[in-house]
Amino acid sequence: MTRAELEHVSESVKAVNPDIFSANQSALADARPPAELLSALSRHRRGVMNKTESEYAALLKALEVRGEILRFEFEGITLRWAGMRYTPDFVIFRRDQPILFLEVKGARIWDRDLVRFKGARAFWPEFQFELHQKREGVWQRIY
Repeated sequence: MTRAELEHVSESVKAVNPDIFSANQSALADARPPAELLSALSRHRRGVMNKTESEYAALLKALEVRGEILRFEFEGITLRWAGMRYTPDFVIFRRDQPILFLEVKGARIWDRDLVRFKGARAFWPEFQFELHQKREGVWQRIY
């Protein structure tokens, strides 16, 4: 991460990392921040699709244009239950069918993501849930 990128870090990140973002920032010129900070800066931002989600959105747009689905929304609904939250990647509205919550993943699926997905699916049987994964260039429905 460059010094220019570090200068655009939010004030809240700076506040919880005073040892990194002190008044004397000249030491940051060539220094790399700790792995914890890099991880925090690279996390998913609400409302912004990653490459995998963007690719799947293009597939959904084609279905929408052909009339196979009414519409879809990226991160359009957050489900809450028993102190948990789950925001599926896509909410898909179809004719005469239940709402479909669709999760898309790349090669790596984290355990915490599966727990939330399966928990939401179990708690909300009124909806349909699908998990699709792209591995080696091929999309597969996992759940």
